[in-house]
Amino acid sequence: MVEHSLQGLGVLQDGRIIFANPALAATFGQTAEELTSLEPEQVVALVHPEDRGLVAGRLRDRLAGQPAPSQYQFRILRKDGTVRWLEVLATLIELQERPAVQAAFLDITKRKQAEEALYQSETRFRRLIEKSADGIALVSADAAILSFPNPATQLILGYDNFELVGRNFFELLHPDDLDKTRTLFAQIQQKPGQSVASQFRFRHKDGSWRWVEGSGINLLAEPCVQAIVANYRDITERKGMEQALQESERQQRLVLDQIDEIVYRVQITQRDPFGGKVLYVSSRVKNLIGYEANEFVADPQLWFKSLHPDDLPAVSESTQRILALRQAGIRTYRMRHKETGEYRWMEDRVVPQLDNGGHVIGLFGVARDVTGNKEAEAKLQRSADALHALSCRLLEVQEAERRQLALELHDHIGQTLTMLKLNLDLCQRLPPDSVPLKLAQAQTMVDELLAVVRNLSLDLRPSMLDDLGLLHALLWHLDRYTHQTQVRVTFQHDGLEERRFAPALETAAFRIAQQALTNVARHAGVREVRVRVWADQEVLQLQVQDDGRGFDPGAAQAAGASSGLYGMRERALLLGGRLIINSVPGAGTCVIAEFPLGGQREEGV
Repeated sequence: MVEHSLQGLGVLQDGRIIFANPALAATFGQTAEELTSLEPEQVVALVHPEDRGLVAGRLRDRLAGQPAPSQYQFRILRKDGTVRWLEVLATLIELQERPAVQAAFLDITKRKQAEEALYQSETRFRRLIEKSADGIALVSADAAILSFPNPATQLILGYDNFELVGRNFFELLHPDDLDKTRTLFAQIQQKPGQSVASQFRFRHKDGSWRWVEGSGINLLAEPCVQAIVANYRDITERKGMEQALQESERQQRLVLDQIDEIVYRVQITQRDPFGGKVLYVSSRVKNLIGYEANEFVADPQLWFKSLHPDDLPAVSESTQRILALRQAGIRTYRMRHKETGEYRWMEDRVVPQLDNGGHVIGLFGVARDVTGNKEAEAKLQRSADALHALSCRLLEVQEAERRQLALELHDHIGQTLTMLKLNLDLCQRLPPDSVPLKLAQAQTMVDELLAVVRNLSLDLRPSMLDDLGLLHALLWHLDRYTHQTQVRVTFQHDGLEERRFAPALETAAFRIAQQALTNVARHAGVREVRVRVWADQEVLQLQVQDDGRGFDPGAAQAAGASSGLYGMRERALLLGGRLIINSVPGAGTCVIAEFPLGGQREEGV
């Protein structure tokens, strides 16, 4: 039975192996006969040099009857030179009336190798923990801090291991972080093997609060751990920098929100420069186009959706140019107001933001409302167009007047002069008694010529306007106007007696009255018109009113049939005044001209 045992069995007496079963011989890598033939010094050589003292001491004590552990471990050297670990159970016996040791041997080499590997692993793990810059601790299911908070913990929180082990994790948390952290701790317990991260504040030993970024993983079910492993690092400095940055950004936003322009920042990619992410829009956008800033952040395409369709090609082209050249540029476009639906003109100054490689990664822009400027430009252009049209019309009128004057000179005055010359020539050939008749006829022709020339001169500019002033020139013209047109004039005036105005002002007022009355005669279809002129120290006002056909002033100007209206308006504007035309088809017309008198030179009569 002993011979067939799988466990090595042997008997040692007088330093020799007197018995070894096959299992023991196999353990040593020899045969039983080889083992039993060994001399005492050879038996000693079977033991590993480092363990020979241990084995010899135990054997000596046991043979001497002194207390000695019956079970212990040591290493042997096999015949092939390899080392094996044995666990021996030794018993003192008496054989042939002499002491001997009976021993059972168990090969525990694999177990020892496993233990050594585990030891090495634990050693490496412990050293990693001890050298880690992050704090590491084991926490129980009820939040109690268990063994080995590593040295980094003391650096982070100021406590040593003895001060932390056994304490409740939540005792060290900031009151404002308790609820959040308890919720996360419950989540960790519900998610075995999964890591959950968070940020919270720990109370340092010195009483200060330290920001900690930590994560926990539930290994409660792992037999070798049976805890929640917490990993954490001090981020107090980083939090301070973040808070400082946030405060700086807050102050920056306060400043930017006070600026009348829209300030924005957009992140873009090379792949899709028009599909970027809106990082910031100043709150002033609400005042200018009705949108909240966060609406553009939530929907990066809102900006494009708000653009006037006609401006999209130009905006796209200018944006591509800015990106290609990597230089600042200006975009001009119209944006639709969210509430009113009207389009506002925007001038957008854009600066590309570059990375270290020189690639465009974003756009920074400042957009301002230039609607007023655009309207002023449009108004100025309209005025320029109107002035050009007026100039052309005035040239036409001038040429027409010249043609009329030439016609009068040729047809009337020229013919009369020809007849006068013929008549005078006849006087030289006629009998003396016929000459007085011809001279009388010639005198009549001369009188008619003088009347025609005088009328032409008055039409060009009445001399009494220069000699007697505005009031007398108007009285003369109104009388002549009624005589020529059969339109009766009701004339009221106030503040004009014994008063002269600057020559340019008197000329403008007279010409406006003249043109307005001409328009009444031509277009109003009435037999009566009312004229009122008054002046105080500040203003001279002229008013011509009828109850005739009336018209649409805007339509007349648009049709280009308003040279007279342009002329009157321009005369008023040149002197800092204004012309008001109130007219409705079928309800008559009222022309009002106002001239400021401040700074005007006046002359007494």
